[in-house]
Amino acid sequence: MNHSRIGTLEAICLILSVIIIRTVLSLPKSILALTNSASILNLLYVGFIVLVLVYWIYRLFQKFPGMDIIDVAEVVGRKSF
Repeated sequence: MNHSRIGTLEAICLILSVIIIRTVLSLPKSILALTNSASILNLLYVGFIVLVLVYWIYRLFQKFPGMDIIDVAEVVGRKSF
């Protein structure tokens, strides 16, 4: 069996899939209950925020070539133990 690290593209796709599933399944229902007629506008805001976060993650991974998501988290979070 080949043991390899998770790459940048795989990490971005993993994070995107988690965010998209959360947005598609539960967010519209809760936004509709809270905002009624402005729910489309709020979904656009959430979509924009998600795109900004994905771009931020993409730029973060460009600064750490060859590292996986765990290594980047340790460097950024300054693992102390």
